[in-house]
Amino acid sequence: MDTNIPTLNVDHFLDLYYGSHINKELLLIDNIKDLAVPEGPVRMQCLGILLVQKGTVSYMSNTQHFTAKRNNFVVLSRGQIIDELNISDDCEGKALIVSYDYFRDMLTGFRELALLFINITLRPILQLTSTQASEFSMYYKQLKTKVDDETHHFRKEMVGSMIKTIIYDISNIIYKVHEGKQIVSKNRAEHIFAEFIQIVNRNFKKERTVSWYAEQMSITPKYLAEMVKQATNRSPNDWIDGYVIVEIRMLLKYTGKSIKEIAEIMNFTSQSFLGKYFKEHVGMSPKDYRKS
Repeated sequence: MDTNIPTLNVDHFLDLYYGSHINKELLLIDNIKDLAVPEGPVRMQCLGILLVQKGTVSYMSNTQHFTAKRNNFVVLSRGQIIDELNISDDCEGKALIVSYDYFRDMLTGFRELALLFINITLRPILQLTSTQASEFSMYYKQLKTKVDDETHHFRKEMVGSMIKTIIYDISNIIYKVHEGKQIVSKNRAEHIFAEFIQIVNRNFKKERTVSWYAEQMSITPKYLAEMVKQATNRSPNDWIDGYVIVEIRMLLKYTGKSIKEIAEIMNFTSQSFLGKYFKEHVGMSPKDYRKS
């Protein structure tokens, strides 16, 4: 077995598909059938944005199964573990691969970023109408023209503005969905959740208590619990445990590390404590899960 779960960044995709791109920050893939990903689980260290125009794209993400079909917009976010990627033979579509730093710089000052972040986390597949899908296909063509124009002095900035326009349109679609469900008035809770989940993503291997995360955010554990519940209908512990269990599952299934080593990586005081924690959440011991 491999000792580590491979990571994917823009460099990886450029090595396999040398299409329209800007340095190691952005790559355009004209046909998502050319989206080459190694077999087995991989961890995204960049952002993948896909528009499926025909056929299907299915994959496992953090042990959940997703299937994207015609006129679906898909976001593969940084930190996600992707496995069992299957692109149907008749599949057609476009993809953008964006470095995390470039994406973050583009979104500086972006209004209501929290709502977008929550939806990417909870619902990575968005259904578009035929008109919306056509608009995004048009955006892609315009984007490709600008990316290929290496003589443009402000090429990188121009492309960044165009991607930001795409993100605003996606956010508008999300808002319309929310308005229909009458849940658009959660701004404070959404911002707190967005900050919380980013801290979790960076620290879940070492910290598992709600009080620790609340302290980093300078709020009380009770208030954090109320805001996260309001934004996502899940508790902070649910989110923390979800990240921890996914990581342990991946380490058990796809690395050769011993259970003792995994306990050390995940900051458990002992192999026995990890075993009890894992069995409580998964229903079987780490040893049995590895054999399954």
